[in-house]
Amino acid sequence: MKAFKVFLLVVLTILLVGGLVGLQVAALGLEALSPALYLRVLRSSHAIEKAPDILMGFFGEEIGQLPGEERARLEAAVREALEPAWVEGEIAPALTDLAMVLRGRREELSAVLHVDVMGQRIVDAYAKTGHPYIVSQLRQGMREMFPRPLALGELGLGDDKTFAEVAKNVRFGLKVVSVALAAVLLVVLLCFLLAGGFVGGARWVGAAVLSAGILGAAGAVAVAVLGPGLVAGVELADAPEVVAHLVSDVLLGLVSRLALTVGTNAGLLVLVGVVLLVCAGVAAATRARRRTAAATGPGAGTPTS
Repeated sequence: MKAFKVFLLVVLTILLVGGLVGLQVAALGLEALSPALYLRVLRSSHAIEKAPDILMGFFGEEIGQLPGEERARLEAAVREALEPAWVEGEIAPALTDLAMVLRGRREELSAVLHVDVMGQRIVDAYAKTGHPYIVSQLRQGMREMFPRPLALGELGLGDDKTFAEVAKNVRFGLKVVSVALAAVLLVVLLCFLLAGGFVGGARWVGAAVLSAGILGAAGAVAVAVLGPGLVAGVELADAPEVVAHLVSDVLLGLVSRLALTVGTNAGLLVLVGVVLLVCAGVAAATRARRRTAAATGPGAGTPTS
């Protein structure tokens, strides 16, 4: 009977390790769906501040035809119009909207990018110092290029089969996470019951949690080491150089943040595992001292009537 209990505990420990590793992967997936993650990466990679460089990179030929003085004035106007606070105010709602759809909390994309306002801001900024003729040409060009706000749904994401499949998988994954969490808690309870109390249960569960944490830490190291190499393999042949460099910086920042998330979660599991093992050891030692004291005490060995 004891051997069978040990066998069951080994099986449950393996299942617990697998469940905890799965939950770490799920936590990574949830982090990848967090708009705050991408905003932090965009800030840390200075992508928001480089928005004027991106725009001017796409219109390099047109800007290059302007006289040097007017080109400098237009570049200054673009930087004034695309100030970081305004750019972030446009990006944040779009990221939130996208995450809401992916998580199944909203059926359709509803956010808009106010590219028409962007164009008008550029014209207004340039009109302060620019040549009147170029101002009029710029105003006309912006109206033709950005006649109205750009809805995210117009980009085809909402109708794209790949996007719909990703959203479906994400929603299914969130349900699996809930089931996995309940299963992990059930396995923990069974371990304590089969082990005959706190000391045995804490040892088995602590070992499983510690093992899952070590595996998670190894995964974090793998992401941190292999991630930059994968990012280096991403090529944007048709994009301006400034955009290609910026995409690389953003992807590297994203890999770094995800590796940090995995490492943090793994560290917490290692800490919990160690605490459980230490508590089990302390409880076992305390129990042993009490038994020794009871066996050697004044009343030990005295027959009772």
